[in-house]
Amino acid sequence: MNLSAATPAGVVIADNRGVGTIINDDAPLSFDKSANKGSVDAGDNTAVYRIEVENVSAVTVTVELDDTVDGEFIVSLADSTGGTGTLNWSAGAGTTVSWDGTLAPGENLVILINGFFDFSTVPPPCGRTVYNDGVSLSGDGITVPTGSNLAGIDLPPCVLAAPVAPVPDSSDDIVLPKRPSPTATAKPSATPTATKTKTPTATKTPTATRTKTPAPTATETATAKPSATATAKPSATARRNRAQRQRRNQARQRRE
Repeated sequence: MNLSAATPAGVVIADNRGVGTIINDDAPLSFDKSANKGSVDAGDNTAVYRIEVENVSAVTVTVELDDTVDGEFIVSLADSTGGTGTLNWSAGAGTTVSWDGTLAPGENLVILINGFFDFSTVPPPCGRTVYNDGVSLSGDGITVPTGSNLAGIDLPPCVLAAPVAPVPDSSDDIVLPKRPSPTATAKPSATPTATKTKTPTATKTPTATRTKTPAPTATETATAKPSATATAKPSATARRNRAQRQRRNQARQRRE
């Protein structure tokens, strides 16, 4: 750069030459991301995200792009057209789709990401807009802003369902303190008053009364009258024998 001064008159420039460097730090790429629909629900749960990158510079640009999809969007397919590079992706929720390669001046790169939202989960996806804004892009090492061109997909409103009994999990259960049960206070009982007990009166023991035994009634018994029995008169021999026995008995008695 050379400087000169015609006016005002008399001005002298001591050094009229300077050297400067212009840095080309303008982003060489343009970026756009859109969705094929504005909302999904249980009856229509599929969606497609479209990413477009264009080389707006006059030279070939090295491109590095990574897109980590929303955790509730399940990737089923990814494809790309344009540019010279490699597309990497895997199926599933929270998948990162990446592309590394080069774009010639004016060349476009288009990436389509197909997927769906799983409404069979508990709870199902609901109540928000999925922007899928996890995109990072650079061209020749220069970061390209991507956050202002994102189209979102609205999820259906959340519907309150009947409460489900929780399943105990010993690993992370939160035990709530139990409300203390009221303690029953014992009421003082009345002191029992001694009751005068009536002493039982001795019962007079009955005296045995002598019972007169009835005299036996004499029963008249017929007495047989002895009949006259004829007595035989002893013979003379019998009389002698009896007299002898009497004498012997008398003699024995005297000896004694």
